[in-house]
Amino acid sequence: MVSAPRVSICVPVYNGAPFLDACLSAIVAQTFADFEVLIVDDCSSDDSVAIARRWAIDDPRIKVHVNEVNRGLVGNWNRCIELSRGEWIKFLFQDDLMRPDCLAAMLEVGEASGGFVACSRDFLFEGSPDPVLEAFYLANKDEVDSIYGATRSLSPHAYCVAKLDHFNINVVGEPSVVLVRRRLFAEYGTFDPMLVQICDSEMWNRLGSNVGVEFIPRALVTFRVHAASTSEANRGRPFRGGILDGIIEAWKLCESPQFGRFRDSLRRAGRGNALRKQLDIKVHTAFYMLRDAEQRQPPDLQLRRELQTVLDQLGGFRQARQRHLWFRFKRLIGAAEAVP
Repeated sequence: MVSAPRVSICVPVYNGAPFLDACLSAIVAQTFADFEVLIVDDCSSDDSVAIARRWAIDDPRIKVHVNEVNRGLVGNWNRCIELSRGEWIKFLFQDDLMRPDCLAAMLEVGEASGGFVACSRDFLFEGSPDPVLEAFYLANKDEVDSIYGATRSLSPHAYCVAKLDHFNINVVGEPSVVLVRRRLFAEYGTFDPMLVQICDSEMWNRLGSNVGVEFIPRALVTFRVHAASTSEANRGRPFRGGILDGIIEAWKLCESPQFGRFRDSLRRAGRGNALRKQLDIKVHTAFYMLRDAEQRQPPDLQLRRELQTVLDQLGGFRQARQRHLWFRFKRLIGAAEAVP
């Protein structure tokens, strides 16, 4: 019987041919070698599978799985976890890179921690980068790095407070910057397919509020920014990927049993109502954006459809003011049904 590898490096792929060779080169160059590479292709229409299989011929640690149907972004991430065998899971996206000592450095920290490790990251801006977008990413890096400061660690309680203080950002980073003990996904769940943009941030909230996070201030990963990336595609859907995802994240923090410890931490810090205020802000923003869209000539019905999909999956709001907005949402959507 073949023993399980120490680390499963998960590479979810969809039309990643332009960058996959560079990604896999970075993986096989790791100084720590006890790993498997799971390339899980989500029905690519380019040469991704052929490239992956070529690498698998040369390196038996590389396994290629092709999904029978397209699972979508989050579904494919979760398929990677399902197929993994290692004690640790390290994601590396098809267009990202990691330094040769990345696995070794993260494992050294991870073994002495609760099992959730993150590192800082650099950026590689492809093509003709938008100066505003470039400034956004660099400012985000500085903000995330500053959260950990000299401690390089956040306890579960400290994570909850830090998330509240920096509510509108991912306080850990993209999946390529994390290393997670596989059993934590079994214990706290996998990525939520209801989310389209901040699915990683919500997952980190679950892990961070329960086991804390260790942070390595060195940039061990390079995150590639380019026009064809999923992150950039989602920027073209600001209502769904930004506003509605924000409602889902805030709703889960306020309502879901998964976040009981999160709410307890904030109550101990004397900030028990702060989550409700964040949800209130996001619900109001969504309502007024939707109302404005419905009042255009011709009306923009896409926002209504996106909101309806989300409302059908949430269980309502408990706070009276938010319940009132819930019914206003429903009434607005119902009135719009008569619009041709």
